[in-house]
Amino acid sequence: MIEGQRGRVTGPQPVVVLLTCNEYETEAVIRQFHPDGTPDKLKKEEIFYNDLGTFGSLKIVHRISPQGIGEAQRAVSEAIRHWHPRAVIGVGIAFGVNPQKQQIGDVLVAKSVRDYELQRVGPEGRIIPRGATPPTSRTLYNAFLYADQTMRATNQDLKWPKVHFGCVLSGNKLVDDLDYRNSLLKLEPEAIGGEMEALGIYHAADGKADWIIVKAISDWGDGNKNNPSKERDQRLAAENAAYVVHHVLTKMDLYQQASGEGEVLPSRSMPPADDMGLRDMKDIEREALIPDICGYRASMEKDLKTLSTDSKGVEVIEDLLKWVSDEDAPPLYALLGEYGMGKTVICQRFTKMLYERHEKGERVPIPLYFDLRLVTGLDKQVPGLKEILEECMRRGWINGDLNNYTIDHVYKWIEEDAVVIFDGLDEALVKLSESDG
Repeated sequence: MIEGQRGRVTGPQPVVVLLTCNEYETEAVIRQFHPDGTPDKLKKEEIFYNDLGTFGSLKIVHRISPQGIGEAQRAVSEAIRHWHPRAVIGVGIAFGVNPQKQQIGDVLVAKSVRDYELQRVGPEGRIIPRGATPPTSRTLYNAFLYADQTMRATNQDLKWPKVHFGCVLSGNKLVDDLDYRNSLLKLEPEAIGGEMEALGIYHAADGKADWIIVKAISDWGDGNKNNPSKERDQRLAAENAAYVVHHVLTKMDLYQQASGEGEVLPSRSMPPADDMGLRDMKDIEREALIPDICGYRASMEKDLKTLSTDSKGVEVIEDLLKWVSDEDAPPLYALLGEYGMGKTVICQRFTKMLYERHEKGERVPIPLYFDLRLVTGLDKQVPGLKEILEECMRRGWINGDLNNYTIDHVYKWIEEDAVVIFDGLDEALVKLSESDG
């Protein structure tokens, strides 16, 4: 529902998905969130989930996945398709890296994740990391940081474990060799530990849901994983991680709006400009692009008259950037011209430039590009705005299917300050008759 002129959006109850990969992790999560017994089973497309219940404004859903980056990525991708969650949290066990400053059962909260397998060998055999170090969700990270510091400062809970914050290593190799573990620390000296699923969670959730890794130390990756205390250590680690996650999700009012502001819409980061279907611009060699295409300002009155006094006109993209930054400018900017004059490339370049400025932190609106040339069936009926936007996303955007982006997300982005760029209107209008309006 849209309320008021700004178009505030109300949406479904926010969902948080918890991902576990071994029996102790699963047992700990169920024990914390559903202590009264076996949780209800939920089935989506032959995939089973545990319904851990509703806590405040949040519905907590539990997915069990095999170990490894690829398996975790597949599981989280499916969970996002099934639940459109606000957040995904990897919960469980990890290896520690510093027995002098850490203990078995200490909890690791990832501020970022380092791929320890993607690397190249440089001169003299020097190992150079090539993998990215993506940051986890700022919202979730700050919530865990706040909870930990508050609990320690007030001594509210004697069961509260030691929590470490920092970079977590992730890869498919089971780390159980001291020399290998130490070589990883040379790649990422600030690492606090490592595990095997974080990168998969990142690849599946980035840009679609908040995500973070909260796992506790069960061993040191030093060749002694199979020591006599292995089961006890894994149980303790899993229980501590689940305990901290349970506290944050049930006590922190995450994703709760102030009273009277309506329900919460699950968040989606805006798609990158290149994912919005800027194909025409990409197909032109950079050298062939005209950097300063000019046009003439004109009135939208019936008797169209030119407002520009410069015989050379104005640079169109520069004029668009001025328009979008002027709070007093008219809400509509129409770019008119004959077929083949370059309107589409201008729109796509404007989208790209605006996105890049937004990413640099400049105070500019979010660009949302919709290619009306992709709208089908105009010879049969005229679709409404919702249908037009959804078809443009589904057919034009990378990952633009409606499991990832919905019309409500578009309305939310507009509310947060977005400029909507409709391209190809002339090519859509020629398919309509006069009776279509």
